Order: sequence, then structure tokens, then C-alpha cells
Amino acid sequence: MPAAAQDLFLYGDDHQGPFVGPDDAPGLFREATEEMLRRAGVPYTLILTPWRRAQAELKAGAGGIIMNLARTPAREEEFRWLVRVVSTPYVLVSRTRGYDTLSEACADGLVVALAGTPRAEEAASLCGAGQVIPVNDPQQAVRLLQSGRAVAWYEIELRALHAWRSAGYDPEMLKSGRPLQTFDSYLAASLALPEAEALQKRLQQAFATMQADGTWEAILAAYVGPVRAHTLAAGRRR
Repeated sequence: MPAAAQDLFLYGDDHQGPFVGPDDAPGLFREATEEMLRRAGVPYTLILTPWRRAQAELKAGAGGIIMNLARTPAREEEFRWLVRVVSTPYVLVSRTRGYDTLSEACADGLVVALAGTPRAEEAASLCGAGQVIPVNDPQQAVRLLQSGRAVAWYEIELRALHAWRSAGYDPEMLKSGRPLQTFDSYLAASLALPEAEALQKRLQQAFATMQADGTWEAILAAYVGPVRAHTLAAGRRR
């Protein structure tokens, strides 16, 4: 239950690095959201719960908001879309060249992807299972890419950049081609949320001030480095 009757439920999954995480690694989306709420003067109760449960509770009528939700046609009528926070392109990152397609990358060598994700399944379907190395965590992918055992990593660009930087490498070493797909990641609300329109205006204004005063860019820089953060904050890609 909320800490106070007027508190807003703020939902997220703490296994969505670098977007949403636990207190010791909150993630760029969680940091941005909590700063928006602070500036808007909105009290809230944070609920970190498995991703499917978080979505199900909001769709079932819980009066709250959810972090880092991709806006897709299938979800369009299920949530109220409050603030577009960041674009999340899915790309092939490489140390050698910018690959625009999986076929190009697989022709040059092995491709790594997180096991059990749609990206791993897509790569195996297009290239053959023998051309794909499934891994259990991003740092395994970094090691394979750094060692040259894999020519490319199929991943959300922000996640790849953060993992690369966390391993002690310069994100500027990485090259990426055109996005294979891109989603806009939103702060979204339950359709049952009272006074959602007023809340939306307050949060959008708060995020606008964060963009204007450099707060959003500073949050990004902590995860992907200052060079990439400047480009992302300006709404551009390399």
C-alpha cells in the first residue's frame, strides 16, 4: 500500500538495467522519473515487481504509473502515455564496422545476443543457431565482443553502451549501423488513474526543465558517458 493515502504508485522492474534497477543501481529511467516527480511535487510509493506483474496490475485498474514502457500498437489503448523519455533503438554494435542487417554481421562472423530474448530468436532464425552465441548477462557479451570472438552484439543500444562503459571501455570504441527496430520508451499510466491529464502536464513540464537545465543529460552521462549523452539528450543518434 502507498506510504500515504495520496501517494502515487510508481511501478518498475528492477531487472531492467540500465533503465530501471534497485537502489544501488537505479537506472537512467528511474532517476529521471523520480526527479520529475520531485520537481512536480508528487508524493509516490515505489513498487519494484516483476515486469509482467507490474503491467498486469496497472491494466487491472491499479491507480499508478509505470516506468520504461515501450509504446507499441498492441499497447496503445491499454495505457495512458504520459511522457516520452527516451528512444530505444535495437542495433548491432561492433568494434569493426556499423552493420545494418543481421545478414551482414553473420557473414563476417558470430553474433552475440542475450539468451531467451526476441533478439536471440531473431538472429538464430535469420542466421542459423550456429552463428549466434546466447549469453546470460551483458558482461558476457562485452567480453566476447572485446576479445573478437563475436563480430557484433544485437542489443538495445543504450544497454550495450552502458555495459561496455561499466566494463571499463570507452563507448566511443563501438560502432553501430541503422537500427533494426526502434521503440519510444515512456512513463505511462493506468487508464484508471484519477486526474491523469493534470499529472501529465506537471510531469511533462518537469521533464522539459530537466532537459533545459542539463539534468537529463547529466543522468545519461552517468550511464553512457558524456559524449553519447550529449547526442542522446539532443535527440540525435551517431
